[in-house]
Amino acid sequence: MRKVYVKSSAQISSQLPLCDAWMENPLELYSDRVNPPCEPDWKRFVSPLEARRMTGLMKRALAVSAVSLEEAGLAVPEAVVCGTGLGLQENTEAFLTALCSGERTSLRPVHFMQSTHNTLASLIGIRTGSHGYNATYSHGGLSFESALDDAWTQLRMGRFGNALVGAFDEVTPFSYSVYSQGSLHARGIPSCGSAVSFVVDAEAEGALCEIAAVRLLFKPSEEKMRESVEKMLSCNGLKVSDVGLVISIDGLCGPESGEAGNAVKEMFKDVPHGRYGHIFGSCPSASAAGMYAAVACFRHGHVPKSLLCSCESGSDLKVPVPDNILLYNRSGENGHSFILLRVCGK
Repeated sequence: MRKVYVKSSAQISSQLPLCDAWMENPLELYSDRVNPPCEPDWKRFVSPLEARRMTGLMKRALAVSAVSLEEAGLAVPEAVVCGTGLGLQENTEAFLTALCSGERTSLRPVHFMQSTHNTLASLIGIRTGSHGYNATYSHGGLSFESALDDAWTQLRMGRFGNALVGAFDEVTPFSYSVYSQGSLHARGIPSCGSAVSFVVDAEAEGALCEIAAVRLLFKPSEEKMRESVEKMLSCNGLKVSDVGLVISIDGLCGPESGEAGNAVKEMFKDVPHGRYGHIFGSCPSASAAGMYAAVACFRHGHVPKSLLCSCESGSDLKVPVPDNILLYNRSGENGHSFILLRVCGK
C-alpha cells in the first residue's frame, strides 16, 4: 500500500479567507450564527456574470479548490471527492418554499438543478477539466471523513495519483434553527458554514504532512473503540503515548458522550487536547476545518495558543508541532471518526 500526503489546504470560514492569519490573530465569534465575515474577491475565481448565477457556497467551493490546486502546483486533479451534510441548503429551501406556496408558475429550474448535493463536486470537476473519478458523500456529521476515507483508500491502492478532497456546508436561518437545538450550540459553539479543500497525493515531495490513517466507527462499544484505536496506532508503529495532540471540536471537554466517547477521553487523558469549534464554528462538515487547522500547524511548525485547551489566554507560548496529531469527531451518539496525521518521513 502506498502512503498518502497532504500537499495543500485552503479555507473560507468565520476567519479571514484563504490564509492562515487565524493562527496569530483569530477573529472572535460574537454571535450564535456566523456568516463568513470577509470573503475574497470573487473576480479572481469567477466572472461577474457567472457569480450572479451562483450561490455563496458555490463560489466558496470554487475558490478554495482553485487555491488548493494552485498551491499544490496541480492544474487538473485526477479525482474530485467531496463531503457535504446538507448540500446547497439555500437553493433547496428556495425551491421547496416556492413549491409549498402553491404558486407553481414561479418555480425556478435553477434552484432545483443547483440543489442536489453532488452539484458542488460536479461544478469543480467541470471548472478544472477533471473527467476522472467524481463522488459526493452526504453522511451527516461524518460526510467529510467519508469523502477523505474514499480518496485515501483509492490513493493507497494506486487507483489514481492525486485527488482534490473538499467539504462544503452553509448555515441558513432555517438550518440554524435546527442546529440551535443541538448540544454543540448549548456548549457555546456557534453555527457557521465553511468551505475547506485539500489536495492529497501519493508523492511525498512538497507535502505538508502524511495522512497515516482514516477510521470510521458506527455504534462501537467501549471495548471495540479501544481495540480500534489501539490497532490503528499499532499499524503505524505507535502507541497512545506517541500521540502528541488530540484535536476535536470541543477539545474532549463536552458532556458525557456514551461509553465509546468516554473511552476516547480516558485513553487520551494524559495527551494535550486541542479544539477548533470556538474558531471555526460548527456545521455538518466542521471536522474538515479541524483537519485544516492541524495541517496549518504542520505547515508553520507550531501549534497556536488559540488551538490548545490548556494554554493560558495571556501566554505567548508557541508549542512545537508534534510528530503525530489525532483528529477525533463524534456525530451524534453513534458515529465516530479518527484521522491520524503525522510529520512526513516518520
